[in-house]
Amino acid sequence: MLTLKKGLGSIIVYFVEIFVIVISVFPILWVVISAFKTNGEILSDPLALPSSISFNTFIELFENYNFPQYFLNSLLAAGVSTVVSLLFYAMADMCWRNTVSRDERFCLPCLRSRSLYPRTAKHSPFST
Repeated sequence: MLTLKKGLGSIIVYFVEIFVIVISVFPILWVVISAFKTNGEILSDPLALPSSISFNTFIELFENYNFPQYFLNSLLAAGVSTVVSLLFYAMADMCWRNTVSRDERFCLPCLRSRSLYPRTAKHSPFST
């Protein structure tokens, strides 16, 4: 009986993991597929596969815009903010662990989970 529960629990965990992976990968796949469509195809049926592969959007991107510079700017901003956040959170965690008793540490995961969402997302309305 114990092995049946353990096996059933493993199956449920695998289904949840597969569901999360599909939910996470679908938007990326949609963007990649949409990149090869024309604007008319995107507006007529956004979920359909492209009727013909078109590289016109990529040509327009590199001819009309300074994409490499924009990409490097975004990469630099994301990298610097990630490094600063990691340093700040590491120092804050060390201070927290040195000053808070063992009994009070149960709330630490709650505090950490709050920082996963941007402040603007926490305060924005869900409906328009």
